[in-house]
Amino acid sequence: PPQTTISSGPSSASTTYNGDPSFSFSSSEPNSTFECKLDSGSWVSCTSPKSYSGLANGEHAFSVRAIDQAGNVDASPETRQWRVWECSGKQIVSGDDLDAIINANSSAVATTFCIHAGTYAIDRTIRIRTGDKLLGEEGATTARGPATYPTDPPVKIKNGTNLTRLLHLEGANVTLKWLDVSGARSLHNADGSPKTGS
Repeated sequence: PPQTTISSGPSSASTTYNGDPSFSFSSSEPNSTFECKLDSGSWVSCTSPKSYSGLANGEHAFSVRAIDQAGNVDASPETRQWRVWECSGKQIVSGDDLDAIINANSSAVATTFCIHAGTYAIDRTIRIRTGDKLLGEEGATTARGPATYPTDPPVKIKNGTNLTRLLHLEGANVTLKWLDVSGARSLHNADGSPKTGS
């Protein structure tokens, strides 16, 4: 049987990509045809390159197998696994100085910060201004009753220098999502409104 090789396309389950991937592949035997499968779907005839668009956030798998002219099918299809996370805004990746990037942002412009998976040790309080959004890369969830909870947010913000305050909201309409802020507690009233000065 022929051997199938994927030569390009998303290639790591630990890295995030956009929802419009394209895969190129080939066979060890000339004039082979191919079948492709996305996630748990069915095998369908395809050609290289094979593209997809608008995939949902989360984990995905692409498999391809070659079929030679005699009808022999590659018994060990090539598979690539990856994660999709679509976020439009300022991209922050592991290794970036999270607090420096956010604090340097103009207070006159509402900004969306797309924070990719990783652990970020901060040495200055992060100042979040009116309309800013800190969106952590989405992770796995679990259902408890009617509610859905994150099981292990992939973005972790840790106190790097014994700060007394990790995040300081300096404006209204701020969004914090999918962030694991080490040792943090929020100050608010029972009705959910912020306490004065918090």
